[in-house]
Amino acid sequence: MRRKKFFQNIGNIAIFGLCVTFVCFGIYAVTTKLSIEYGGLEMVNYWKNNNDESGGPEVISIPTMQMLLFTALLCSSDVVAAVSIVNYEAQPKLFSCIFGEGVFNDIVSIILFDTVENLQDTDFQWYTPFVIAAQFLLLGVVSILSGLIFGVVLCLLFKHVRFLTINPVIETFMIFSFCMASYFATELIAINGLEMSGIIALLTCGIVSAHYAYYNMSTQGRTSATLAFSFIGETAEAAVYSYVGLSLYSTIPTWWSWSFVFLQLTIIFGGRIIGVLSTFYTCRLCCKKKTISFRELLFITYAGMIRGAIAFALVLKINYAEEGQEASCEHCYSQKNYDLVVSTTLMLVMLTTLIFGTFMDPVQKFLVGG
Repeated sequence: MRRKKFFQNIGNIAIFGLCVTFVCFGIYAVTTKLSIEYGGLEMVNYWKNNNDESGGPEVISIPTMQMLLFTALLCSSDVVAAVSIVNYEAQPKLFSCIFGEGVFNDIVSIILFDTVENLQDTDFQWYTPFVIAAQFLLLGVVSILSGLIFGVVLCLLFKHVRFLTINPVIETFMIFSFCMASYFATELIAINGLEMSGIIALLTCGIVSAHYAYYNMSTQGRTSATLAFSFIGETAEAAVYSYVGLSLYSTIPTWWSWSFVFLQLTIIFGGRIIGVLSTFYTCRLCCKKKTISFRELLFITYAGMIRGAIAFALVLKINYAEEGQEASCEHCYSQKNYDLVVSTTLMLVMLTTLIFGTFMDPVQKFLVGG
C-alpha cells in the first residue's frame, strides 16, 4: 500500500469503494428482480437430460431475499489486473484510486453480503432496505473496531516491549497470530443474532499493522514479514484460482442458464458504468475542484468490471437445502437455485477475467497512456 497517496485520495476512494458499491447493489438488485419476474428466464440440467431424467428446462424463480444475497456478492470486484498494469511512479493518483477502491470494495461487499445473509429468515418488506443499512453499519463498525483493537495492541507491544523485535521469526509470528486472533475472536461475536465479520477484522488488523507496527520492527523483521506474507498471499491466490478452475468440472452436471449468465454479465457492465459515472459526478457537485479526468474515470470504471475470487468464495457460503429436505430449511436456497447461482458466478468470474482482463492493457494505454 502506498500510504501517502492512499490517504491523499481518500475522498475519491470512498466514493468508488463505498458509494459506488451501494449504488451498483441497488442497480443489480432491481434489474435482476425485474428480469426474473418478467424475462421468462429458464435453467436446464444437461446431465439429467442426457441420462433420461427430468432436467428441465424450468423457469427460474428466486425469492427476493435470496436474489438480494446473490446480487450482493456480485458487487465485489477484482482490480488486481488493473493495479498490476498501472505504473505508480507515472500515475500515482490513478493507482491509488484503483487500489483503494479494491480495498474498500472488498470490505463493503463482504459486510453487505454478511448483512443480507443474516436476514435470510425474514421476508422482504418496504422497510427491508433500512434494516439492511442499519445492520450494515452495526456489523461494519463492530468488525472494524475489533480489528482496530487487535492491531493497536500489536503496535503498542512492538513499540514498548522491545525484546519482541529481536528475532524476526517472533515478529512475523506475532503479526500472524494477532491477525488470526482478530479473525476468530470477531467470528464469535453476535449481536441480536447478527454475526460479525472475521474477514473484515482480519483485513483491518492487517492494514493497521502495515501502517504502524511496521516501523517498530527490526530491519530483518520487516524483510522477513514481507517475504513470509507475500509467499502466503501468492500461494493462497494460486490455490483459490486453481480451485475455481477445478470447480468448473464439478458444476457441469448441475443446473445452468446461459441466458441468466449473459444477463448478469450485461447488468454488471451497464450497472458499473451507470453507478460510477452517476455517483462520482453527483458527489462532486459540492466540490468544484477537478480531481479526476473523464478518461481516468472511464478506466476506473473498466477496471472494476472483473469479478474474482471473493465473489466465488461468497457464493459458496450460501446455505441451501438438498432435494427433498426443503422443509427443514424454509428460507434456504433450493438445490436447483443454489446450483444455478454457483454455476452463474463461476462463469461470470471466468468470462469477466477473460474478456475484461485480456483487454485491460490496451484500454489503459488508450484511455490514460503510460
